[in-house]
Amino acid sequence: MASPVKPYLQLHTCDSPTNMASPVKPYLQLHTCDSPTNMASPVKPYLQLHTCDSPTNMASPVKPYLQLHTCDSPTNMASPVKPYLQLHTCDSPTNMASPGNCKQTKRNKPNRSMY
Repeated sequence: MASPVKPYLQLHTCDSPTNMASPVKPYLQLHTCDSPTNMASPVKPYLQLHTCDSPTNMASPVKPYLQLHTCDSPTNMASPVKPYLQLHTCDSPTNMASPGNCKQTKRNKPNRSMY
């Protein structure tokens, strides 16, 4: 579900082969995808990619298939190297960003800039 503080931030659990932790950086939550508007990276298939639909959840200026987020806490911070990548820390085996049943918020609205 969406963040109770900033609803444009998506919270996820990581508990399946298609919603796995990064093999390189375990604090990055990685996903595969299942729809044209939520597609896999052509370079790193374990990164979940999104299109976007608001100024605060915008496409990467460099790689438009990456979903970008703003940040609101030390545990949901921007990448020091690539600030348009949202990073997560991990506090449980399921890599939950918040307590409760946090499922992925699907984005079904296409990003016109990609077409």
